[in-house]
Amino acid sequence: MKLAKGLKITDLRVGEGREVALQDIVHVHCTCRLSKGEVAFTTREEAPYQVRVAARNTFVALDQGLIGMRVGGLRQIKVPPHLTYYERKAYPNLPEAAVLIYEIELIRVPEHWDNTLHIRESPLYSGETKALERQWRSLEPSTDPLSEFQRVQEALFSRAQRDYDRHTRTKPNAPPNDGPARPSGDSGATEGPPSVS
Repeated sequence: MKLAKGLKITDLRVGEGREVALQDIVHVHCTCRLSKGEVAFTTREEAPYQVRVAARNTFVALDQGLIGMRVGGLRQIKVPPHLTYYERKAYPNLPEAAVLIYEIELIRVPEHWDNTLHIRESPLYSGETKALERQWRSLEPSTDPLSEFQRVQEALFSRAQRDYDRHTRTKPNAPPNDGPARPSGDSGATEGPPSVS
C-alpha cells in the first residue's frame, strides 16, 4: 500500500509478533498533539480505538500508519494539514493548518471485531453497565425480539447511553461523539474511532 504524500512514520519502539497487515483489526491507544505539544485528543483515559487497517474510514494516521507495527510497538506519525480532514471534522476546534503528531501504541490484534470493547475498557461506563455487558456476551445471539439476548442488549444499550450522556454533561468540552455504539452481530457496524462515525 502506498502511503499518502507527506505522512511521516517513525518507530519509537518495535513490538513483538507478526506485523500488522491490510484489513487486520487492531486495538490501539493514541495521543494526538499539535506541533507545539498541546494535546488535541487522546484515548489514554478511555478505551482504546478499534480500527480495521486500511479500510479508509478513519483518520489517515490510523488507516495507513499502523501497517507493519507489532503488538507493544510505539510509533510516531506526523500528519500534514492536507491529510487531517477527518480530525478537523471530528474536532472542529483544530486549527485548519495544524500539523498533527500522533503517538500510537498497538495493544492487540484480535481475530474478530469487538462490539463492546469501549464499554469494557472505558472508565466512563458504570459497574452496572459493565455487568450487563458481561451478561450479554455470555448469551447465545438471537434475533427473536422476545429472547433474553435481545432484552439484555436493549438494557445494555440504554444504560450505556445513560452513562455516556452523564459523562458529556459533566465534561462540556468533551470531543464530539455519537455516543456508545449499539451492540450488534455485524462486525463492521461500529468500525473506526467513535468520533469519526
